[in-house]
Amino acid sequence: MAISANTVAMGLGTLRWLESGGRGASVALIHGNSSRAECWRPLLEGPLGARYRMCALELPGHGESQGFDPGTYTLEGLREVVKTWVDVAELRGAACVGHSLGGHLWLELGTEALDRQAGVFVFATPVLRSVASFPEAFLPHPAVALAGQRELDGSELARFAAAVTGIDDADDPRFAATVEAMRVTDGRFREGVFGSLPGQLIDEVAAFERSRRPAAVVHGNGDPMTRLEYLEGLPRERLWRGGVQIVAGGHSPHAMEPAAFESLLSAFLADVLGAPPG
Repeated sequence: MAISANTVAMGLGTLRWLESGGRGASVALIHGNSSRAECWRPLLEGPLGARYRMCALELPGHGESQGFDPGTYTLEGLREVVKTWVDVAELRGAACVGHSLGGHLWLELGTEALDRQAGVFVFATPVLRSVASFPEAFLPHPAVALAGQRELDGSELARFAAAVTGIDDADDPRFAATVEAMRVTDGRFREGVFGSLPGQLIDEVAAFERSRRPAAVVHGNGDPMTRLEYLEGLPRERLWRGGVQIVAGGHSPHAMEPAAFESLLSAFLADVLGAPPG
């Protein structure tokens, strides 16, 4: 399945996204902090990418989405980026998939915007009420602090990548790709987003509760950064299949255990988008 790369000028920057060649309904994917759109490439090139039109955003300051004013690197700035991308890429009514920060960004759009989409599927994303929820939602892992740190040296990049992937082997290509994606990310993004949380984070739980669309919350077994117990406190009646879905793969099940992850995502997409074309 051929993958196309698309760009649009946005202010001073250029926003990039990848798109599969599927002819079915649209699926919009947002990666996590200090990652890249390429993390979704196996998904776009696989059976789901052939069934659905899958579009994977590269966040500002990541990969080839560069040239942005640092003022974009806040929750408010990123909300506007995502809204613009949804319009430009014609993703109204799409199923929304987000990894870690990418999941938060979908929820940060609020109830009204979520209700214009088909549903939301988030993983490694502890749905937050406020900044005060952080101690309950996140485990006390050093990588949580590194996610908001502007400059990362070699050892910090390795520790951050190990937490995200569950791998601590420089010769593993998945680990090496994760380190490289983190290295080339504009550090002002990490610093800016975390610095904006106290004044700009919305009540994501309220947005999630009030939305009329299906919502899947997925936890990777052994995730060293997020608390399963916190997620299990979300209202079960609002959760797809009546509860938090657990898969193998730690913080990055889409990369570490792709078969199990894709099976779960495929079931969600079938539920919210209907049967894909044959």
